[in-house]
This record gives sequence, structure tokens and C-alpha cells, in this order.
Amino acid sequence: MEKRYENQHDVSLRLHNSILKYKDTYYYASLLDGATRDEDSNNDDTTIGLHTLKEHKLVKKVDANDPDLDIMSLPLGYIEGYKWNQTLYLARAPYRRQKQGICTDNVVCYSTYDRVPRPVSSDTFAIPGFDNMLKNKYVHYEAILSSIRKAGAESDYIARPFNINFCVSYYNKGKKTILQHNLVDIGDIDLESGLVNLYPEHNHSVFIMKLAELGVTVA
Repeated sequence: MEKRYENQHDVSLRLHNSILKYKDTYYYASLLDGATRDEDSNNDDTTIGLHTLKEHKLVKKVDANDPDLDIMSLPLGYIEGYKWNQTLYLARAPYRRQKQGICTDNVVCYSTYDRVPRPVSSDTFAIPGFDNMLKNKYVHYEAILSSIRKAGAESDYIARPFNINFCVSYYNKGKKTILQHNLVDIGDIDLESGLVNLYPEHNHSVFIMKLAELGVTVA
């Protein structure tokens, strides 16, 4: 087994309080306290506790050098927010940190409406939409348009993601429906037909192909 971490200090610096993937499941990783560590452990022990994202319940103790512990950076993007009509956009903070995985120290959260970066808390990672993002589980594009048609008249603003990189934003004022890609407006959506009119600077084969794969037709 490759030794990536030599001792508890290394583990604390790199992994403590970060979200990591272990055998296809995502967990909070943290150092074990005195009550949960093994009696014969010492400062060279590289064991780390894995906790559920929502309840923070300890479910596993593994060696931080275990090859099944994936320390690669997790994909970040759009998540369903605290309400059905709210979307948040998660991104790496624009500065270097020691942590591997993601944590409250190295992630910022944007509202799709004002696009202002804000700090995240552990509650953000407990939102069902965050877990759905990690599993690439999103509402289908057509279902989003249907929900906007039903509720649009009663809502000033609706934002719903259908992919980690794509979001539909509806503005009641002006009756505009916008296609957003990583917080950038790239086209208008005809709410009745679902057809997308990409803006000239974004009307290229990459977007057209990606959208086609997600069931979105470009006019």
C-alpha cells in the first residue's frame, strides 16, 4: 500500500473535516478523538473516521493510505437549493489551500440570481441537492420547464439545474427564461417549445452537442 501520509499531523493537514469518496460513497473525513481511537494508536497512526454527510454519524474507520480512499478533487457545480425553485452554484475558492477533498474552507457558494460568492457551512453539504450533484442525479430539462409554466406567474425568480454545469433561470419581470452555464448566461429559452437560442458567442458545436445529450434542442 502506497504511503501518502506518514502520521496524524499529515492526515489532519490534508484530510480532516473534508469530504472524500470511499468505495463509491461520499463521507466527511475527520480525525478520531480519544473516545473513538483504538487504544494502541499513536501519533504515527493514520486512521481516519468516515461520517455520513447529513447526520455526521461515524460509520467507518479506515487507514488514510487505503487505496480505496479517493482524495481527488470532487466535481462541483449546480445543486438544488433549500427550496425546489432555488439553485446554488458551488466552486473552489480562488486561493490555494492544504486540504484535499472539499470542505467549508475551500468552497464558495453563489446564488444564480446575484452571482455573489458567499462562504458555505456544513449545512450546505447536507442539502439533498448536494448529494444528488455528487451522484449526477438531476431533474430532466423538460420537467423543469413544466414546473416553471405551472408556477412562473406566482414566482419572481425560479432557478433549477438539470446538470452539474447547466441551469434554467426564469425571471417573471420581463418573462425571460435563460439558459445558464457555470453562472454565465448563454442563451434564451422559449418556455413553450423548450427550444434554446444560443447567443452568438456561445453558439458552437461543443454546447450544441452537450445540450443534445441532455435532451435540449438548439434552435
